[in-house]
Amino acid sequence: MSGEKANNRKAELIRFIKFVLFSASAGLIQIGAFTLLFENTGWPYWACYLIALILSVLWNFTLNREFTFRSANNVPVAMAKVAAFYAVFTPITTFGGNYLTETAGWNAYVVAAGTMALNLITEFIYDRIFVFGSSLDTNTWAQKHAERGEGLSVKFEGLENYYHGYFLHEEDMDAILDCHADGYKDYPMYEALFGWYNSNMVRRVFWRILMGNSEGVGIYLADSPEVNCMSLWEPPYFRGGSIMSYARYGGLKLPKGMYGRLLSFQRYTLKLRDKYGPDSCWYLLDPVWRRDDHSKALAHEMLTSMFAYIDSRGEGTYLETHTQENLELFKQYGFELKEEGRVLKTDQPHYVMYRNPRPAYAPSTDVDFGG
Repeated sequence: MSGEKANNRKAELIRFIKFVLFSASAGLIQIGAFTLLFENTGWPYWACYLIALILSVLWNFTLNREFTFRSANNVPVAMAKVAAFYAVFTPITTFGGNYLTETAGWNAYVVAAGTMALNLITEFIYDRIFVFGSSLDTNTWAQKHAERGEGLSVKFEGLENYYHGYFLHEEDMDAILDCHADGYKDYPMYEALFGWYNSNMVRRVFWRILMGNSEGVGIYLADSPEVNCMSLWEPPYFRGGSIMSYARYGGLKLPKGMYGRLLSFQRYTLKLRDKYGPDSCWYLLDPVWRRDDHSKALAHEMLTSMFAYIDSRGEGTYLETHTQENLELFKQYGFELKEEGRVLKTDQPHYVMYRNPRPAYAPSTDVDFGG
């Protein structure tokens, strides 16, 4: 029960953070519109404030209904409830603000900022309880997240007919990171990507971010909770995670000097994916296995099962890798080399590969995983 309460508190904290962020964006719209009108029209404070408030309310309502409260309730009804809130809030703050600026001589921007802060707190409470309280997490966005249950993965229809292994959970993160540390030991790409920041701590934070980036969207597979092998599959039409998932999974722990390198590498890889990976393809992002022969056999079973499933959907698969050994390995699964580049202008190769769907895929049983 205490775990459920903790999860509920965490969900409400995330909800409030979203509300604050969306409200901040609405605040930028409000203050921008207010400044534009107040400085250029000669209109009184109340007129400038009222127009700016209406614009920010429409923006805030739309985003928070969809992504913060994730509500599928009737839009006109919800808007009417919000209008009722502002039917009280607006005249109080409009006439009160006008009195403070025109009569009491307060600074107009101080008054505007104060009303925005008051608006943030009171509207969140009102929306959470009265506007969306009975329809929280009922829209399509929320349902997609609910489908994955306790795990990181989304449950794609029909996948259970092809893959009978383990779907990773967030509590498996330690085993996930251990598998990465074994499978990617001495992997040359990280020296090129991280430069002199390369360390065990940085690599583990980076892997954790990779895992969290597709949370609630991708498929996270492993052989078992021991994680002798694993892979992350981003579905068609997905193009990367959010800033919130980046921060949640440790992005702020990385050395600040790395941000420029990571952004440059991200721009490079996105350009390649746009060039060779159509929107309708899957992205095999993070295939890794421990170095013993048993783990390699499990990885082969995992990969062939997913390729059979993707083939059944008539979709392709895109991946990037960084060693000649992996290049030859994935050619055995039907991938073709599309381009060979370099990581951040170093000598480290960056291979771009693509696999077209195959009818009735029957993989070889003697795929060579190398050393």
